[in-house]
Amino acid sequence: MTDLTVPDLLGVCSRRWSIEILFRELKQLFGFADSTARKKAAVLRVAPFVGLRQTTLVLWCSSSADALKLAALPPRPWYRHKRNLAAADLLRAARRATGHDGAASERVLQMAEEAAASGVKVDIRSYKAA
Repeated sequence: MTDLTVPDLLGVCSRRWSIEILFRELKQLFGFADSTARKKAAVLRVAPFVGLRQTTLVLWCSSSADALKLAALPPRPWYRHKRNLAAADLLRAARRATGHDGAASERVLQMAEEAAASGVKVDIRSYKAA
């Protein structure tokens, strides 16, 4: 066993912490923990695919001014110390940009109402909210 001083140990833990946060986000936000893959080939593809999704999201947000506007933090007087965006903020921006932010269900209802007004029969129960 090596002789680590308290500052050395804290340094190791602090470097490891960002990795722990990454895996937590991959599991909770990007579906790494929810895979239903059963075949060996499918199981082997899950981790690279989840990592690709997360990397694509980060690259999109870092290269797009519109993405950063969509990810902008709402004003929260009780949470003034937050300065950086988290993965959940980036994911929220992607959902807004693609129309999967909850407003999609409003658009579906509006389209159904317009279709019904034009005489087209529409069963809005077949639509799912985003």
